[in-house]
Amino acid sequence: MTSSTDFHKLSEDCVRRFLHSVVAVDDNMSFGAGSDTFPTDEDINALVDPDDDPTPIITASASPRIESTKSKAKVKNHPFDYQALAEAFAKDGIACCGLLAKSFNVEERDIITASSHKADITILDWDMQSDSGQFAIEIIKSIIVSDINSGGRLRLLSIYTGEHVTAVITKLNNELKKTYRSVIKNDDSIFIEDNYALEQWCIVVISKDVYEKDLPNVLIKKFTNLTAGLLSNAALSCISEIREKTHGILTKYNNKLDTAYVSHILNLIKSKESRAYAYENAHDYAVDLISEEIRSILQISENLKKSLSKNSLSHWPIFHYAKNGCKNFLLTGKKQKDLSVEHLRNILSADSLEEIQHAIEHASLGKKEYLSQDGEEDKKLMQLCSLEITRRSLRYHSHIDNVSLKQGTLLLDAYNFVYLCIQPLCDSVRLHEKADFLFLRGTLDDNNYNLLIEDEYGGFYKIKMPAKASNIISFSFGVENGNGVIIGKKNNLVNTDYISFVPLLVEKISTPKVLKWIGEIKTTYAQKITTDIVANLSRIGLDQHEWLRIKSKDI
Repeated sequence: MTSSTDFHKLSEDCVRRFLHSVVAVDDNMSFGAGSDTFPTDEDINALVDPDDDPTPIITASASPRIESTKSKAKVKNHPFDYQALAEAFAKDGIACCGLLAKSFNVEERDIITASSHKADITILDWDMQSDSGQFAIEIIKSIIVSDINSGGRLRLLSIYTGEHVTAVITKLNNELKKTYRSVIKNDDSIFIEDNYALEQWCIVVISKDVYEKDLPNVLIKKFTNLTAGLLSNAALSCISEIREKTHGILTKYNNKLDTAYVSHILNLIKSKESRAYAYENAHDYAVDLISEEIRSILQISENLKKSLSKNSLSHWPIFHYAKNGCKNFLLTGKKQKDLSVEHLRNILSADSLEEIQHAIEHASLGKKEYLSQDGEEDKKLMQLCSLEITRRSLRYHSHIDNVSLKQGTLLLDAYNFVYLCIQPLCDSVRLHEKADFLFLRGTLDDNNYNLLIEDEYGGFYKIKMPAKASNIISFSFGVENGNGVIIGKKNNLVNTDYISFVPLLVEKISTPKVLKWIGEIKTTYAQKITTDIVANLSRIGLDQHEWLRIKSKDI
């Protein structure tokens, strides 16, 4: 077995642990290969009451002919054995839900869309009620809209059909191309390339020549092709671990603890200092409690450790090399140079410090060089760095309608000035009528920047944010009655289709300053920037003898 297949197998194991639920939709579904197909309304109406049917006289020349219900029923083409599929998925601990399509209306379409929203894989028949795929297309379009509105997701959707695969995928792709830039890959899969919410979407068309009992393995391999990678495997392992431990968490945090939790709320209410926001404080207490429980589970997860182990890392280079057209890796520093797969693998698989040093020297690996393929290192590095510091961004949260102003909020004005809120979290709540907020002002700068956050189009806001006291600025905001916080909204006083904050006017004759919400960085990063400002403020300048000052630098 090669390293490429080794890594694919490790990735497939992550997928099998992750997959939890599947929904399958067909209009000709049976419960077991030997059972009859579901009867149609015509079949039911054709049944004769035994009391109304005269008993036939049996003669020697006429022996009774026994007909099964199936022979009387209208047997459709391309039946679907749900029982075989459900049993095959169950072997991997995956629950499979079967929905018999029968109404083919908007209500049924919405029911299928809702069930698909919570399913890891969705399976659709193509030619339902001999409509040449029309209902399946309507379902797919509905699921697409639902996924876009929710901010996007990874999605594997399978068309399981008795029709010719090429004809089905061509018709479906032509239909999707009316709205999206969809492309056919590997002759059986459709990907959508012009919408970030659908960039991890895959529609795969599979012939019913593949038996139901074999379909799960085919779909698991297709899902693995979508997700195989180091960080993606780690993410799958994290979610799998949480899913497996969910009921254990519920055992710990059970309803018998309610009185203790309410006691906490009562003590908050009794205190005059915390009374006004007792419920918000109690909410934060519960969130911290449960999130730390989840964090501790992940930190000791063996499956998570396995997904990022040295073994996994050592198999990754050849897998990535083969998957991306057998192109060599590139190291980019002061100049660009090739890094062979063998050299990279030797570095990642080396055991001793001496072996690591030898592999680094043999590969001529410098200190400030960055790995890439096809020279796209900048965008991928920026994306990962953005994910590292970002709590919320327009890329993944464009569907939300309002946010509160707090430490870490980033706002952009019409002159490309960026404002980072550095107000302490405790001073961002329990507000009355009017409140002043502190910001650190920076600028958009494509060349010199220390903050990155993704925009709504997949690009980046590159922000130069010097931690200098001279860049501190204050804005005043009005507090809505009963909220106690500053809320940014779409169409906030001015006609904007984005979330904005509008500070109070300094003078009544001036034009309102509209500040566009572009995201929020994590609290720890906002606090670090604030600490750097404080460190700059605490510097002390002395009129010191130059000889001693220079000598002191060496100590």
